[in-house]
Amino acid sequence: MLAFLRRALRAATCCLLPLLVGCKAPPAPPVQPVPGSLVRMAPPVGFLPAPNFAGFVTADGQASILVAELPADSAPVVATLFNDLPSARQHFATQGVEVDRLHAIVADGIAVPVAVGRQAAHGRVFDKWVALYQGDRTVLVTVQAPTAHALAQPAALAALSSVTLGSPASLGEAPGGLPFPATAPPPFPGV
Repeated sequence: MLAFLRRALRAATCCLLPLLVGCKAPPAPPVQPVPGSLVRMAPPVGFLPAPNFAGFVTADGQASILVAELPADSAPVVATLFNDLPSARQHFATQGVEVDRLHAIVADGIAVPVAVGRQAAHGRVFDKWVALYQGDRTVLVTVQAPTAHALAQPAALAALSSVTLGSPASLGEAPGGLPFPATAPPPFPGV
């Protein structure tokens, strides 16, 4: 009996192996800059740069990724939002967010805290992931989607794990990130 099972397993493996060798994992979404910010990330499939805020949005406008940059010296205060689950629940509740748990990811080789929960707004319930990144600036990245949306937690956490922070733009580079042209009239220096 054991010999029969071994032969059957070997035969099944030989038949399936060519199929498995031809299978490839889907390509990872490309990393792209978030216009107007120092953040680069790979948004989930179906997300496009947002036209009216720093981040990404789905074509149907249902799900979004919002990037908020704060001064670097705000990090100690903002980090208290992620100290422990009771603190996170208390602080995020003031914004209507019900935190289920705190999660940790690694982004650009650094441990990043993520508050995972939901928020009711406009008659709908949204799943929410809020991550805190610290560097030259303090950055909060919020991924949100209606609970019935196709965006699943692994895709949201993969997007948050792809975040890298660049250096702040110089005074000469900053206007290039604006969604409109900016020029300085004489006698001011050129921008």
